[in-house]
Amino acid sequence: MSRDLVALAAQRRALLDGIFVETPRTNQAHQKFHYLMEHAAVTPACKLAVLLIAPSQSGKSKLIESFASTLNTPELLAARKIPVLHVTLHAEVTRKGLAQDILLALQALDVETGPMKGSEQEMWERVYRYLAYAGVRLLVLDEIHHLKYSNIERMARSVGECIKHALLKGPCPVVLSGIEAAELPFQANEQLQQRSIPAIQLAPFLATNPSDLDLFIEFMVEYIVRIEELGVAKHATNLIQGDIPACILEVSGGVLGAACRLIKEAVHVMTLAGRSEIRREDLVKATDEAFIRGNLEKPNPFVVGLTPLRAA
Repeated sequence: MSRDLVALAAQRRALLDGIFVETPRTNQAHQKFHYLMEHAAVTPACKLAVLLIAPSQSGKSKLIESFASTLNTPELLAARKIPVLHVTLHAEVTRKGLAQDILLALQALDVETGPMKGSEQEMWERVYRYLAYAGVRLLVLDEIHHLKYSNIERMARSVGECIKHALLKGPCPVVLSGIEAAELPFQANEQLQQRSIPAIQLAPFLATNPSDLDLFIEFMVEYIVRIEELGVAKHATNLIQGDIPACILEVSGGVLGAACRLIKEAVHVMTLAGRSEIRREDLVKATDEAFIRGNLEKPNPFVVGLTPLRAA
C-alpha cells in the first residue's frame, strides 16, 4: 500500500470530519441554547440549565461546536472573550476534577487560570471568577455522564447540587450533554429539575416511523451532496439510490453520527483501493470491519438484504 494513498485517505477523512449538516433537531437545540442566554441576560439571578441527551455518535459535540462557532468570533477570542465555553469532561471525573476541566478549557483558549491547586471550594470560586472574566454567556459541559457518581443516588444528588450551585453562583446558564446516564443528577435533585427547561432528546431515527425515515434520508442526501461538492468521491449521490439509504439506516441503528462514520469508512476503503467512486463493496467491507467485526449473529444488510422490519 503506497504512502500516497494513505495520505490521500487521511486528507479525505479530514474533509469529511469538517462536514456539518443542520437538521430540525439541530435548530431546535440551538433555539434552546439561545433561550437560556437571553433568559439569563434579563434575569441574571435566575439562570437555567438544559440537558442534551442522546446515544453515542449522535453528533452532540458537532451540534455544540456549530453553535459555539457562530458566537465565538476570532475577534472575541483574540480579546480573550468566550461567549460559549465547550468543556469535554475526562472519564471518571470528580466534582473537583470538573472544576479543573473547566479551568483547563479556559486556559486552552488563552485565558490564564493559573495552576490547578486548591480545595474543591477554592477551585469552583476560581471557575466562577474566570467564567465572568472571559464573558462566558453559556457553559456547555459535554460527556457529563463521565462525572463520578457511579449510579448511586446519593452521589447523583451531590452532582446535581454541584450543578445547581454553579447556576446560583456562576455567571451563566449551563448545558449538560451526555448519554442516558446523564439524567441521574436531574432525577436525584428536584431543585435542579426546577431550574431546568425540558431536555433536548436526540433519539435514533426509526425506520418504522415515516417522519423519522424522511428526516434521515434528507440528512443523508445533504451529507452526500457535500461529499461530492468537496471532491471526496465522484458520483457520491449514487449512495441515495435503491436500498442503500435503508441499509445505512439499519447498520447505523438510526444514529446520524454512526451513519456518517459508515460513509467515512467506505471512503477509506475506496481510497486505499485506488478509486474515487464509492461502490457497494466498499460499504460491505466498511460494515464488516467497523460495525459487525466478526459478529455472525449480526447480518450485513448490504450482503443479505434488509431485515423484514426494515424492508417493510
